[in-house]
Amino acid sequence: MIPDGTSLPVVSLTRWYQWYILGGEEKLAMDPYFCGLVKIHSSNAPIGDSAPTTSTYMTGYYSMTGFVSTYPKSDPENDIYPTDSLRQYQPLATLAEAAKIIQNKSIGVVATCFFPHATPADVTAHNFNRNDYVALARVMAHNNLDVVISGGTNYLRDIERRELESTGTQIITDDITAFREADGNKL
Repeated sequence: MIPDGTSLPVVSLTRWYQWYILGGEEKLAMDPYFCGLVKIHSSNAPIGDSAPTTSTYMTGYYSMTGFVSTYPKSDPENDIYPTDSLRQYQPLATLAEAAKIIQNKSIGVVATCFFPHATPADVTAHNFNRNDYVALARVMAHNNLDVVISGGTNYLRDIERRELESTGTQIITDDITAFREADGNKL
């Protein structure tokens, strides 16, 4: 679980508000799952946005601001770590992709935002422009995901919809009954 943009002060404030102001439980619903912290930044900035930071978490390589699981281009004036100019713009394999390829695991994303947004896209897509949602949706549609529960189906073009349907993927849009009754292996 990646609570994108959630810092420790936000968690502390939420806990304090729930317990002290609302008179509720001292613990948050996320506490049983809160098992560690990750300190990450962009390859070219000490404070990174969600695209390169989740990319780093998913790939093990520092990535550039705005990049989605893609090796950074050289930025000599700002690079925090040296980069290999021969590798710039190359896709970086993610933990999810490795699990699928090496261990034949089922993979996917569940997000409260649209699926080609930076954080969920970093799990199974690659692009040097975090805002190219159509391209990110295309990569994800062709990446053999088993489940995607999120918004953003408007970014899928007809060709991606046909590709998904050819793999047995059920595409459900705005139909909670169909979602509850889904019985296939790919959703």
